[in-house]
Amino acid sequence: LEGTIPPSISQLLAIQNLEVNNNILTGTVPDTLSVMSNLTELRLGDNDYAPHSFPKGLLRLSNLQKLSLSRSSLTGSIPDSVGFLSQLQSLDLSENSLRGSLPETLGYLSLLRHLSLRNNLLTGSLPDSL
Repeated sequence: LEGTIPPSISQLLAIQNLEVNNNILTGTVPDTLSVMSNLTELRLGDNDYAPHSFPKGLLRLSNLQKLSLSRSSLTGSIPDSVGFLSQLQSLDLSENSLRGSLPETLGYLSLLRHLSLRNNLLTGSLPDSL
């Protein structure tokens, strides 16, 4: 696949698993994905996105169990609200340009079993909540 992720993909409301990783997708991750409330697994990594901050729309996907944004040209910091994805079991944000410290709210993810943050520009120590 190449080009941008079309906003119309969000009309597939019954989709539970969306994997478009390892393609030649460009642009940024559309906020319209936030209406796909049945999503439990979302893999968007390994594409040619333009540099962008963490897609805030994804933070509204309350049923999300697995999220992979590895090699997605992410910049900025990891938002505190990522800790409110209460069903999250796996989070892969590796190989981006994320900066700053880890949010304390990561400790709220009681179901989290896999966390990959390698090859970023993160600073500080692990939050006490982890």
